[in-house]
Amino acid sequence: MTPEKQDVVRKQVEGEAMAELRKQPDRASKLLVEIYDAARKPIAEGDPALTRLQADAALELFYFMAAQLEGLSVKPTAGEKDEWAKRLVEQWPKLDVDARKRFATMPLAWSATRAAWPEMTEADREAIKREFAQMDGIKEFRSAFAKAKTESGVNAAAAISKMQQNNQTSMMLLKTSYDATMTQMAAMRNMTDTRYRWSYRPR
Repeated sequence: MTPEKQDVVRKQVEGEAMAELRKQPDRASKLLVEIYDAARKPIAEGDPALTRLQADAALELFYFMAAQLEGLSVKPTAGEKDEWAKRLVEQWPKLDVDARKRFATMPLAWSATRAAWPEMTEADREAIKREFAQMDGIKEFRSAFAKAKTESGVNAAAAISKMQQNNQTSMMLLKTSYDATMTQMAAMRNMTDTRYRWSYRPR
């Protein structure tokens, strides 16, 4: 499998895998659990809590779709991820439970996007892009990308950072319709519906 597809499978089974590892008494299992939990330490408490992994995956997905709509190849910088995470933490207490739960699926959604996008038909890609194009938050990103692309001397990172500092824009992104992501996942069902059996036997 490609590294991208390996990542999808890894995210599909990690919940089950970690549940089993937590039951194991050996030192290796305990160490793996500690490493896993350390990488997913909440950055905002709540029901459920928010992790940096979820925040980064959501921003990566939004960037990717906005860039696809603008015909660009753009990835968020470390600074932009920091700014996004900061705004997300500030807004987290104001979000309802359903909105928070959506972020828990973002790592898998972004992983599936990376793996399936090159193999999707152009028609499926266009259908997914149309769904995302309707989202107000994606429109804001597209506007920032287009401005940086067409105006000489405009810094994309600065334009996007300024946009993220607008709380209204942040809330539009956080409360964005989940239908677009679900449509995307449905288009990738042949991959994401595949379940892999695994077993763990500590030495």
